Amino acid sequence: MIVGLVLVLLIPVTILYARYSSESSYAITTSKINAITNEIVGAANQVNVYGADTQVTLRIDFPRGLQSINIIGNEIIFTIKGKGNEISEIVKVSDAPLSSYGAIPVTPGKKNVVVKSLGNSVLINIQCDGGELTCGTPAYSGCGNNGCVLECANGAWNIKEVCTGIMACENARCVTL
Repeated sequence: MIVGLVLVLLIPVTILYARYSSESSYAITTSKINAITNEIVGAANQVNVYGADTQVTLRIDFPRGLQSINIIGNEIIFTIKGKGNEISEIVKVSDAPLSSYGAIPVTPGKKNVVVKSLGNSVLINIQCDGGELTCGTPAYSGCGNNGCVLECANGAWNIKEVCTGIMACENARCVTL
């Protein structure tokens, strides 16, 4: 009888605990992402004021639950997954036009984020190791409609080659389609 009473009380308490812990996890993730977006936008505004080639590196610990980071115009948009299939966005607006070489990696953990003034916009990108090559998307201004090859120099991605005509970037090189 006592065991039955304990089980009757324990099951609802366990369900409530699971529910509130997932909600608090979502609230912590949202709070961290708010702080991250404020830090990135603050750095973007700062390097924009100082002018071309000014660069700041931020050490950021990306939380779990982050689905994507997009940069459109003056906005940086973080998409996060909540409980179930709930998706929400946190958007911050910068005083300077923002750009990136494409998708910013969203795996959880500590990453160096480079915020660099290009003069007419501010580049936001994950810091890389020297000599690395990768493909950039057409979303980055100057990369061309078919993408481009990016090369890592001084911890930041720079355009090495723009893919033109019937070429596209694959495996860090321009190839004929």
